[in-house]
Amino acid sequence: MKKANIIALLQQKGGSGKTTTAMNIAGGLRELGFHVLVVDMDKDKPDAWSWAAKSEEFADSVIQVDEKNAREALSGVREKADFVIIDTPPNFQTAALKAALLSDLVVIPAAPSGMDLSGLLEAKDLALTADRPYKLLANRVLKNSNMSRSLLNVLEEEGQAFSTYIPQSVKFVEAEATGQYIGEYAPESYVHIQVRKLSKEIVALFEKASV
Repeated sequence: MKKANIIALLQQKGGSGKTTTAMNIAGGLRELGFHVLVVDMDKDKPDAWSWAAKSEEFADSVIQVDEKNAREALSGVREKADFVIIDTPPNFQTAALKAALLSDLVVIPAAPSGMDLSGLLEAKDLALTADRPYKLLANRVLKNSNMSRSLLNVLEEEGQAFSTYIPQSVKFVEAEATGQYIGEYAPESYVHIQVRKLSKEIVALFEKASV
């Protein structure tokens, strides 16, 4: 039986949209027909778990995992899904490092702020230390703002960024408040289209790696 592809979301800075990204990638991959589980490894602030508790959409798709038995827990769920998405705590606690080591791909979201960019570079170093492939994701982008343009330029120079970016939108906040995937809350909106595009890009990455 083929084992799931494991994706870890890393970012040192809290409030970078890591959980929102994790849950919407999960929803986007499910929309494409994949069976997806989300693992919440932030024991102090389990936002993914809280998200799932708000509606039935993710009720059976999010599990809490303690860093102490992360390897065993992930081994147990890896045969039950096509993709496993790990949401991690900020500040690179032990859980974040373990998530990186156990993943097949590290995704590093960054919003257009100096602190996010600093956190992005540190997350990249952590992925390199764990010897895992990584991709950078421009998140909460306002195309006409100077900070957003700077973020997109930095990611382009890094050369390991997704071609898809995720725009800033109140729809993400509203969807999270009801525990929904953006594609359920605002189907065919621009933000939904971008999330679906990102999900397709992730699938293509794994398909290319398996060739």
